[in-house]
Amino acid sequence: MYQLWSGVKVPSASPQGDNVDMHFLDLAAALSSVSLLAIFARMRWNFARLANLPEVGPAPVSSDKVCLCIPARNEGRAIGPALDSWLRQDYPALSILVVDDGSTDDTPTLLSLRAAAHPERLRVLRNDDLPPGWLGKNHALHLATTQRESREAEWLLFVDADVHATPDLLR
Repeated sequence: MYQLWSGVKVPSASPQGDNVDMHFLDLAAALSSVSLLAIFARMRWNFARLANLPEVGPAPVSSDKVCLCIPARNEGRAIGPALDSWLRQDYPALSILVVDDGSTDDTPTLLSLRAAAHPERLRVLRNDDLPPGWLGKNHALHLATTQRESREAEWLLFVDADVHATPDLLR
């Protein structure tokens, strides 16, 4: 008996070669189906157990001081809404330090308005000098870490000027 494969006649391994191949494929498909059913049954059992976990109350609010350090250069289009989201944090021990790294757009104006409205939480540091061998963002973050807010904090959080946060992010 011959099998036709890619237009070439190839002799079969046995006179019942077609039937043997089909039986093997049927067996492989059946085993795959049983395996998938077992996996799905186990996943359903695991998900059903999740519903029985005890309810957990809200996470306790830590009293650790956190200093959020934000480097900014010409971020006038993004920093306003992003900074507003950080100012809405419900974490009481948060201070925000923005290092304006020589912006030439409206970033300084936006920052000064927000700093005036939130003097207890936000301070803006202006830097116009970049020492030789430093990259702007690296130097801005270095300056942030040398400030009083950073030295007094247990945690430092570094984010870019366009990062938004939900009010309960730090809890």
